[in-house]
Amino acid sequence: MGNAIRLMWEKLRDGYSKLTAFGIAVVVVSFIPDWQGRIDFWSKAIRWTVPHLASPIGRFLLVICGVVIIWLDHRRVLGRRGKPHPKSLPGRTLKLKDQISGFIEKFEPLPDPIVRSGESEVDRIIRRIQLRADRNHRLEHAYELRFSARVTAIYHEFGEIEEDQEMNGLIYTNRYKDHEYFDDVLKSLKRLAEKEESRQKNIKQLPVLSR
Repeated sequence: MGNAIRLMWEKLRDGYSKLTAFGIAVVVVSFIPDWQGRIDFWSKAIRWTVPHLASPIGRFLLVICGVVIIWLDHRRVLGRRGKPHPKSLPGRTLKLKDQISGFIEKFEPLPDPIVRSGESEVDRIIRRIQLRADRNHRLEHAYELRFSARVTAIYHEFGEIEEDQEMNGLIYTNRYKDHEYFDDVLKSLKRLAEKEESRQKNIKQLPVLSR
């Protein structure tokens, strides 16, 4: 879903300019009449709201809202405890791994060839092999379009810290991109993320030398 939205956004961005966005804004504004009336409405609503919020019941509701916000944020932090920050290098790596894994799982299933009249079992096996090869080629192109550049960029980010020969071999290779290849990519991304997360934890645990 996320990839479909991203691709659609890229197509819209390539086909239209900021001037088009301005034109859309002009059209939208033309369909919203009576700006002065709307301003007056919200002004009256605010003047009505403030005294009610200042009342004992209003203050009680504000306290409840504040406590709920604190509780929800605390649950969010606890749920993320033990996991890398989403914007950190390990967090972005694991997110990319999950996106690739989900895409491959939902990719078109391997069709089961229909038994043809008079077809031998050998011919059916050969046809199934061809169907599998065609599907793997489509999967390879889909991976290259959606993830290859991002995997390479992640590899280079880790490369600035420490070179990883295993990932280097996966990226700069003529290896056939089948499910075994993608499994190795997913394992390498997970390994690099865990390795970097461990390195960052070790740095935090180093004693601070006082001057």
